[in-house]
Amino acid sequence: MATHPEWVLRHKIPNTEIRCIRGKYYLYNITSVWCPEKNRTKKKTLKQVGVITEEYGLIPTGMSRKGRVPKEESKLKDLPFEETSFMDKFEKLEDPR
Repeated sequence: MATHPEWVLRHKIPNTEIRCIRGKYYLYNITSVWCPEKNRTKKKTLKQVGVITEEYGLIPTGMSRKGRVPKEESKLKDLPFEETSFMDKFEKLEDPR
């Protein structure tokens, strides 16, 4: 079992599991389900609770560190697409010749 840094372990709550995937820490809900073939319980991972960062702590799934992201928008900052041609960019330049 991997040991995690103390700042990650602070966010562990009952019935959750911390996972380190490619250097990032995630918190998942877990439960146990009876397995009749093995005659014992089996761990079952449910949904992701959030991402744990050293700077911001636990960031719940669906939230960014600056607040909830609306459903219609992306977390990435996309600039609105402007229909311009190549010549429109140079229209305001003066020719000093």
